[in-house]
Amino acid sequence: MAQEDPLISVIINCKNGEKYLFESVNSVLNQSYENFEIIFFDNNSVDKSKEIIESFQTDKIKYFHSDQNLLLGEARNLALSKASGEYITFLDTDDIYFKERLFTQLLAMQQENYEVSYSGYVEINKKGEYLKTILPRIRSGNIFEKTLKRYNVNLQTIMLKKELIDKLKVYFDKSLNFSEDGDFFLNIIINEPVLVLRKPLIKYRIHPDQDTRKKYNLVAKEFKITLNKLKLNYPEKYIEYKKAFNFAFIKLTYFEFLDILINGKLESSLEKISKIKFKDIRYFLIWIFLNFTKSKKLTLRILNRKDEK
Repeated sequence: MAQEDPLISVIINCKNGEKYLFESVNSVLNQSYENFEIIFFDNNSVDKSKEIIESFQTDKIKYFHSDQNLLLGEARNLALSKASGEYITFLDTDDIYFKERLFTQLLAMQQENYEVSYSGYVEINKKGEYLKTILPRIRSGNIFEKTLKRYNVNLQTIMLKKELIDKLKVYFDKSLNFSEDGDFFLNIIINEPVLVLRKPLIKYRIHPDQDTRKKYNLVAKEFKITLNKLKLNYPEKYIEYKKAFNFAFIKLTYFEFLDILINGKLESSLEKISKIKFKDIRYFLIWIFLNFTKSKKLTLRILNRKDEK
């Protein structure tokens, strides 16, 4: 495309990401759409990330470095503040863009007249081998309610106009380090329609040690912060989507349950679990029963206790 086409800022936050960094950055530099910049924010890396970036020798990459270890939310905001593009998108240091990613998403947004969009993605393993394709199951438009109930949006697939961020004054929460991306997106889409592209545009790398089950407690704590902020900042929306909010708050208890069940000793956790108040405890226990073989005995014991009351 010609140079008069809008500039896209690709934001890459890095913390010791040398292993896959060359492949990730190269996937951006090889895009069919040519009018982009890479905002590379190095969060005090001690590996060879800087040397890898310098090896590209291109003015498309703008390198920034922090001498402090920042939480990811703050690091993303600092990177965002350096962006000059009309459109903003993101990439982690171990993920990969398809060659037509920028062109396809930008063109769709312009044709459909949306200011924010996201797409599907392909999961790959650490060797880059195909695992599966994840496609959105919802239609374009107002997706807040369905997304709040079941958040499954990958930050790397999001593209949005920078003026929308400035208009809404929505940024990444500096206090969050695990779910800052979900917090950011939910605060955007509570007021904005979203273009949903049911096609994969990136490759998202899954690591063997990427066991989110060990982080359920962190998910619960940070998700609670997000829900309370949304409830406080958008009271009218809270009333409008009260059922979705109630469902989301129930999920907090669900995460607490999983944290106790998975990371605690099963038998000693029984008393703690029985004190958790579920709106519909059977729904969660059936899920646990089907997904965690070790917990079947415990699940039956809790169900029996509920029946006795």
